[in-house]
Amino acid sequence: MFCACLREQKTGDLHNWCKFHVKLSKQAAGLKNSIRAEFQLVSPKMLDCFGPNPFTQVGLTFMKKYTNPHKLLRRGSKRVIEMLSEHSSKDIEDITELV
Repeated sequence: MFCACLREQKTGDLHNWCKFHVKLSKQAAGLKNSIRAEFQLVSPKMLDCFGPNPFTQVGLTFMKKYTNPHKLLRRGSKRVIEMLSEHSSKDIEDITELV
């Protein structure tokens, strides 16, 4: 005998939300990888200052402002080092080397 089992509405809704969450998570990961790749072309080691997750508020603000390497150079290395050392998890020696 064949028995069809239908989900309850709440269970179906939860399943759909989970699928939607997975889809959004994959899209966000893809976008982050694209951003990371583009930034690597501009300044290969600069994202290393922000540790394993450069997509914190500080990292995102930095990427918005200083994606243009000429704009970053105009600030001067001393100011860039100071700014990064305030917001980075790295030691100032490591930051100086990266800059």
